[in-house]
Amino acid sequence: MIRQLTEFTKNIWGLYLVEGMHVLDATLGNGEDAAFICEKIGMNGTLEGIDIQEDAVNLSKVRLDQLKYNNYHLTLGNHKYIDKIYEGKCFDLIVYNLGYLPKANKTCTTLLDSTAESIQKALNLIAIGGILSITTYRGHDEGVKEYQWLSRFVKDLDIKKYHVMKLEYMNQGEQTPSVMLIERKLV
Repeated sequence: MIRQLTEFTKNIWGLYLVEGMHVLDATLGNGEDAAFICEKIGMNGTLEGIDIQEDAVNLSKVRLDQLKYNNYHLTLGNHKYIDKIYEGKCFDLIVYNLGYLPKANKTCTTLLDSTAESIQKALNLIAIGGILSITTYRGHDEGVKEYQWLSRFVKDLDIKKYHVMKLEYMNQGEQTPSVMLIERKLV
């Protein structure tokens, strides 16, 4: 059941996502998360996606087109500008799968500065009752920085506004992935 944390995270999303939701994939990667999300939100839902790498946007588009989804819009850009790109929008789920594009150049990774800026802005784009899901990978230097910053950042979130949960393997060393879920509380 818990062989891969990324699959376990999708199980959590699957329990939450319903037809008609509005979701942002803030790091498209190869489009696997986007395809899973589109299946769950159905044609009445919408998926927005952004990635700084043109290959990631193209791979995601090909995957979604092959699966015959048309309820999405993908943007080539830096997620640190999500407040401008998605101004006035509100999302039920925002997903970050940080690190590098699978099966691509591993030196091209998400960077702490842009990730931190993006996540702080994402808190203002999440609907009440919505979730921010952030997967970090500590197997590379920038991933360690992102993980350390995020671990400190979430501890200071207002308990009256947010629930925060951290999922990670406890017996597999320091380089394993970690997932942090931030739910904007119903007020």
